[in-house]
Amino acid sequence: MTDRKFVDSNVIAYAYDSSDPKKQACAQSIIKEGLRSGEIVISSQVLGECYNVFTKKFKPRISNLDAEDILKPLAVLDIYPITKQDSYNAMQISDKFQISYWDALILVSASAANCQCVLSEDLSASQKYGSVIVVNPFG
Repeated sequence: MTDRKFVDSNVIAYAYDSSDPKKQACAQSIIKEGLRSGEIVISSQVLGECYNVFTKKFKPRISNLDAEDILKPLAVLDIYPITKQDSYNAMQISDKFQISYWDALILVSASAANCQCVLSEDLSASQKYGSVIVVNPFG
């Protein structure tokens, strides 16, 4: 059995954010190893969030075309497609754990994609949400 890991958008964003070289190096290592091993999973939500961060929140802003070019190589990863049922499940998880719907959707997607952990700095590190544990790769 492989140790599939679900990667949240913040990890991918840090790989392209030179404002914190330590986090950037860590994130780049995670992505590089994930591309090599095939054990990294993302979702269509993660791609969309990354695109939004690159084109709206980065300073300086990344152009739409450059953001698309950055994200295209990630297409070789296992990309989990979010379903209608995932959306409903995320609503329940959001209420149960008092977290945002978007964070809950990450957890639901990770579980549905048979991942044991979510690499993220946005959720509580070491917190177990059902069958998925959150690991903060930066600290």
